[in-house]
Order: sequence, then C-alpha cells, then structure tokens
Amino acid sequence: MTAIELIHTRTGDTLRNAQSGLPSGLYRILIPAGAHLWRTGVQTYLSDEPASALASFDAPPTGPAEPCGPDTRNTLARMWAGATLSFESPARSGTLMISQPESTSPFRADRDRWLYLQLNFPAGKALGWQSQIDLHAGAAPAPAPAQPEPSLELAQRTLDYAHRAGLVKALMLTAGARNDDELIDWMQRQGDLWFSLCRMVGLAEGGKA
Repeated sequence: MTAIELIHTRTGDTLRNAQSGLPSGLYRILIPAGAHLWRTGVQTYLSDEPASALASFDAPPTGPAEPCGPDTRNTLARMWAGATLSFESPARSGTLMISQPESTSPFRADRDRWLYLQLNFPAGKALGWQSQIDLHAGAAPAPAPAQPEPSLELAQRTLDYAHRAGLVKALMLTAGARNDDELIDWMQRQGDLWFSLCRMVGLAEGGKA
C-alpha cells in the first residue's frame, strides 16, 4: 500500500497541514532536519468504536507496537529512537491524541526522515486534522535538488524564441535593460526564471540540449 504524503506549507519556522474529512489510510510526513516540535490535533466523529493510529519512522508501521499511553509529549523523540507507537482514542471522546509536546522539549531532528502514520477512523474519515512542525529558529530547509545549468546554445535559442514571440521588448521595459546581456543578467537575478525558461525550451524541442 502506497503512503499518501501530507504536504506541509512553511511559514517562517513553522510548517502546517490542516484539512477536514481526512480518510482512514496510510500517510507519511517529512520531518525535516532542524525540526523541534510536532503537534497534532485530530477531531473524530463521536462513536463507540475508538479511533486509532500506528506510527513509525522510515517505513510503514507494523506490529507489535508500543502503546503510547496518555502522555504524548515525547511521541516524536520515542519514535526517532526506533519505537513503533500505537494510539487510541477513548470511545466517544471525539479526539485522537498523537503528539502534543511541550515547548521546552530538547528534541531536535538532525536529518530529514519520513514519519509514517496508519490512521483508522470509525466513520472512515476524521472530522478535522491539524499537523504543525516547529523548527528551531534559523533551521535551514532541505536543499532543493540541483538543476543543471543550460548550455550556451540552449540559452541562445531560448532568447531567440523570446525575440520572435515579442516578449523581449516587454521584458526589457520591466527590467530596465538596454541589451540582451543586461536582460539576461536581470533574469538570472530573478531566481530560477531564466533556467526554467531554458528547460521548457529544451523539453519543447524534445530534449535536444
């Protein structure tokens, strides 16, 4: 069974994922290097049957699992050390407790690792799901995969296409550039814009470059 990634959006030193109606199933969350706290909030539909979860790092959880118990403050640290944990909500509680650490926790992730969660809800889905990862201040995000720089020939063809499409005049006005060299300098200062255009041209040409 393939795990579905719960993608967290980063704002400053906080990453968040929140949604309603999360179905039962196998999920994975990237706990990045520099992670300090992982907080979850799971609201379930009231049912006599308890909601439950299994969790572990690096691979989908399989039994036997160690019951987490009512204290979920060191959930992340216990699993980081190799434990597979099980969680269960009291019947008709409407809440499944997985991880609620204290801000004073000494935990800090020293590398990126995948956290796997097998979630089981009596109604087949959760009423609400919130997950928040707090990073140590100044923790660097995982580096993006390196992209090869375009060849000079591909860069020249890309600029030629831009000229023929009538884009260069508008770009020069935007950039305040007086010639192609100044325009390329400006585009390179815009992050990955120029390289992305070159790669798009390369793909359109069938990977010639």
